[in-house]
Amino acid sequence: MKKEEDPQPTPPYYQFTPEDLQWLKFNTGDLWVFANASGKQQQYVIDEIKREIKQSYMPSNFGGIIAAPPKTTYYYDKVEFAIRRLDTLAYNRLEFRKSLPAGADDRNPPNSEGEFDFGGLWRNYLGGPVFEGVYGNLNVQPSQLLPQISSPLDLNGRHYKKVIMISTDLSNEYKGGKSYIRTIYYSQEEGIIRMISASGEIWDRQF
Repeated sequence: MKKEEDPQPTPPYYQFTPEDLQWLKFNTGDLWVFANASGKQQQYVIDEIKREIKQSYMPSNFGGIIAAPPKTTYYYDKVEFAIRRLDTLAYNRLEFRKSLPAGADDRNPPNSEGEFDFGGLWRNYLGGPVFEGVYGNLNVQPSQLLPQISSPLDLNGRHYKKVIMISTDLSNEYKGGKSYIRTIYYSQEEGIIRMISASGEIWDRQF
Protein backbone atom coordinates (compact mmCIF):
# COMPACT_ATOMS: atom_id res chain seq x y z
CA MET A 1 0.00 0.00 0.00
CA LYS A 2 1.41 3.35 -1.04
CA LYS A 3 2.18 5.67 1.84
CA GLU A 4 0.42 9.01 1.63
CA GLU A 5 2.75 11.99 1.47
CA ASP A 6 2.53 14.55 4.24
CA PRO A 7 0.70 17.67 3.05
CA GLN A 8 2.96 20.62 2.35
CA PRO A 9 2.58 23.50 4.83
CA THR A 10 0.82 26.59 3.53
CA PRO A 11 3.35 29.41 3.00
CA PRO A 12 2.82 32.30 5.42
CA TYR A 13 1.34 35.52 4.05
CA TYR A 14 2.83 38.72 5.46
CA GLN A 15 -0.13 41.00 4.85
CA PHE A 16 -0.62 44.71 5.46
CA THR A 17 -2.78 45.25 8.53
CA PRO A 18 -5.36 48.06 8.72
CA GLU A 19 -2.89 49.94 10.94
CA ASP A 20 -0.10 49.54 8.36
CA LEU A 21 -2.33 50.86 5.59
CA GLN A 22 -2.90 54.10 7.49
CA TRP A 23 0.69 55.12 6.58
CA LEU A 24 0.12 54.97 2.81
CA LYS A 25 -3.19 56.63 2.00
CA PHE A 26 -2.15 58.45 -1.20
CA ASN A 27 -3.37 58.55 -4.77
CA THR A 28 -1.83 59.10 -8.18
CA GLY A 29 -1.88 62.82 -8.97
CA ASP A 30 -1.73 63.98 -5.34
CA LEU A 31 0.21 67.26 -5.13
CA TRP A 32 2.49 68.09 -2.20
CA VAL A 33 3.55 71.75 -1.96
CA PHE A 34 6.24 72.96 0.48
CA ALA A 35 7.38 76.50 1.22
CA ASN A 36 10.29 78.01 3.16
CA ALA A 37 10.28 81.14 5.33
CA SER A 38 10.81 83.41 2.30
CA GLY A 39 7.85 81.92 0.44
CA LYS A 40 9.85 79.94 -2.11
CA GLN A 41 8.07 76.71 -3.03
CA GLN A 42 8.85 73.12 -3.95
CA GLN A 43 6.12 71.06 -5.59
CA TYR A 44 5.89 67.28 -5.85
CA VAL A 45 3.36 65.03 -7.55
CA ILE A 46 2.72 61.32 -7.06
CA ASP A 47 3.36 60.05 -10.58
CA GLU A 48 2.85 56.33 -10.17
CA ILE A 49 1.81 53.76 -7.60
CA LYS A 50 3.05 50.18 -7.95
CA ARG A 51 1.23 47.59 -5.85
CA GLU A 52 2.35 44.02 -5.23
CA ILE A 53 -0.33 42.40 -3.10
CA LYS A 54 0.14 38.80 -2.00
CA GLN A 55 3.26 38.59 -4.10
CA SER A 56 4.95 35.19 -4.20
CA TYR A 57 8.54 34.94 -2.95
CA MET A 58 10.66 32.09 -4.30
CA PRO A 59 14.25 31.79 -3.02
CA SER A 60 16.95 31.08 -5.57
CA ASN A 61 18.53 27.67 -5.99
CA PHE A 62 22.12 28.79 -6.53
CA GLY A 63 24.74 26.34 -5.32
CA GLY A 64 22.71 23.17 -5.66
CA ILE A 65 23.91 20.24 -7.76
CA ILE A 66 20.42 19.65 -9.13
CA ALA A 67 18.20 22.67 -9.46
CA ALA A 68 14.83 21.96 -7.91
CA PRO A 69 11.74 23.70 -9.28
CA PRO A 70 11.22 27.09 -7.63
CA LYS A 71 8.78 26.98 -4.74
CA THR A 72 6.94 29.76 -2.97
CA THR A 73 8.07 30.01 0.64
CA TYR A 74 6.00 33.04 1.62
CA TYR A 75 3.82 35.85 0.29
CA TYR A 76 4.28 39.57 0.95
CA ASP A 77 2.63 42.95 0.30
CA LYS A 78 4.46 45.97 -1.13
CA VAL A 79 3.46 49.41 -2.36
CA GLU A 80 5.81 51.91 -4.03
CA PHE A 81 5.09 55.58 -4.73
CA ALA A 82 7.05 57.37 -7.47
CA ILE A 83 7.16 61.06 -6.56
CA ARG A 84 8.42 63.68 -9.03
CA ARG A 85 9.52 67.20 -8.15
CA LEU A 86 7.91 69.58 -10.64
CA ASP A 87 10.54 72.34 -10.77
CA THR A 88 13.50 70.00 -11.40
CA LEU A 89 14.12 66.58 -12.92
CA ALA A 90 14.31 64.95 -9.49
CA TYR A 91 12.56 61.62 -8.96
CA ASN A 92 11.93 60.32 -5.45
CA ARG A 93 10.41 57.15 -4.09
CA LEU A 94 8.67 55.91 -0.96
CA GLU A 95 8.20 52.19 -0.41
CA PHE A 96 6.18 50.25 2.16
CA ARG A 97 6.52 46.49 2.57
CA LYS A 98 5.12 43.80 4.86
CA SER A 99 7.52 40.94 4.56
CA LEU A 100 9.91 38.47 6.17
CA PRO A 101 11.06 39.51 9.67
CA ALA A 102 14.68 40.69 9.81
CA GLY A 103 17.12 37.80 10.26
CA ALA A 104 14.59 35.10 9.40
CA ASP A 105 15.38 32.29 6.95
CA ASP A 106 13.63 32.93 3.62
CA ARG A 107 13.52 29.16 2.98
CA ASN A 108 11.86 28.42 6.31
CA PRO A 109 9.92 31.60 7.16
CA PRO A 110 8.13 31.87 10.50
CA ASN A 111 4.37 31.94 10.84
CA SER A 112 4.06 35.47 12.19
CA GLU A 113 2.64 38.85 11.24
CA GLY A 114 5.90 39.71 9.47
CA GLU A 115 7.73 43.03 9.56
CA PHE A 116 6.46 46.38 8.30
CA ASP A 117 9.29 48.23 6.53
CA PHE A 118 9.31 51.76 5.18
CA GLY A 119 12.08 53.25 3.07
CA GLY A 120 12.83 55.02 -0.14
CA LEU A 121 14.98 57.56 -1.86
CA TRP A 122 14.68 61.34 -1.45
CA ARG A 123 17.29 63.26 -3.44
CA ASN A 124 15.58 66.53 -4.46
CA TYR A 125 18.08 67.18 -7.21
CA LEU A 126 18.72 65.61 -10.61
CA GLY A 127 18.30 61.86 -10.73
CA GLY A 128 16.72 59.11 -12.77
CA PRO A 129 13.57 57.17 -11.88
CA VAL A 130 14.15 55.04 -8.78
CA PHE A 131 12.31 51.75 -8.34
CA GLU A 132 15.23 49.66 -7.05
CA GLY A 133 14.16 48.32 -3.65
CA VAL A 134 13.30 49.36 -0.14
CA TYR A 135 16.77 50.57 0.79
CA GLY A 136 17.76 54.02 -0.40
CA ASN A 137 18.73 57.00 1.72
CA LEU A 138 15.50 56.77 3.76
CA ASN A 139 15.18 53.78 6.05
CA VAL A 140 12.70 53.66 8.90
CA GLN A 141 13.06 51.04 11.60
CA PRO A 142 9.86 49.00 11.98
CA SER A 143 9.74 49.95 15.66
CA GLN A 144 9.34 53.63 14.65
CA LEU A 145 6.00 52.82 13.02
CA LEU A 146 4.46 51.22 16.10
CA PRO A 147 1.43 53.14 17.40
CA GLN A 148 3.05 53.72 20.79
CA ILE A 149 6.22 55.23 19.23
CA SER A 150 4.91 57.86 16.80
CA SER A 151 4.25 61.25 18.41
CA PRO A 152 1.67 64.00 17.88
CA LEU A 153 2.82 67.29 16.38
CA ASP A 154 1.24 70.73 15.96
CA LEU A 155 2.53 72.48 12.85
CA ASN A 156 1.28 75.70 11.27
CA GLY A 157 -2.12 75.48 12.92
CA ARG A 158 -2.67 71.80 12.08
CA HIS A 159 -2.61 68.91 14.53
CA TYR A 160 -1.09 65.60 13.42
CA LYS A 161 -1.78 62.60 15.63
CA LYS A 162 1.06 60.32 14.50
CA VAL A 163 4.36 61.69 13.22
CA ILE A 164 7.79 60.09 12.86
CA MET A 165 11.08 61.87 12.19
CA ILE A 166 13.33 60.35 9.52
CA SER A 167 17.02 61.20 9.05
CA THR A 168 18.47 60.61 5.60
CA ASP A 169 21.60 58.52 5.17
CA LEU A 170 24.52 60.82 6.00
CA SER A 171 26.95 58.85 3.87
CA ASN A 172 25.46 60.60 0.82
CA GLU A 173 26.86 57.88 -1.39
CA TYR A 174 23.74 56.06 -2.53
CA LYS A 175 23.88 55.75 -6.34
CA GLY A 176 26.21 58.74 -6.40
CA GLY A 177 23.49 61.13 -5.23
CA LYS A 178 23.72 63.51 -2.29
CA SER A 179 21.00 64.15 0.28
CA TYR A 180 20.08 67.83 0.21
CA ILE A 181 17.25 67.11 2.67
CA ARG A 182 18.58 65.69 5.94
CA THR A 183 15.46 65.43 8.10
CA ILE A 184 11.87 64.56 7.15
CA TYR A 185 8.76 64.66 9.31
CA TYR A 186 6.28 62.08 8.09
CA SER A 187 2.66 62.12 9.23
CA GLN A 188 0.38 59.12 9.09
CA GLU A 189 -2.44 61.42 7.99
CA GLU A 190 -0.73 63.42 5.23
CA GLY A 191 2.67 61.90 4.38
CA ILE A 192 5.66 64.29 4.41
CA ILE A 193 4.76 67.51 6.24
CA ARG A 194 8.19 69.08 6.92
CA MET A 195 11.65 68.84 5.39
CA ILE A 196 14.86 70.30 6.83
CA SER A 197 17.88 70.78 4.57
CA ALA A 198 21.55 70.22 5.32
CA SER A 199 21.88 73.97 5.98
CA GLY A 200 18.93 74.00 8.41
CA GLU A 201 16.42 75.53 6.00
CA ILE A 202 12.85 74.44 6.83
CA TRP A 203 10.30 73.54 4.16
CA ASP A 204 6.75 73.14 5.50
CA ARG A 205 3.83 71.53 3.70
CA GLN A 206 1.17 73.94 2.43
CA PHE A 207 -2.57 73.16 2.50
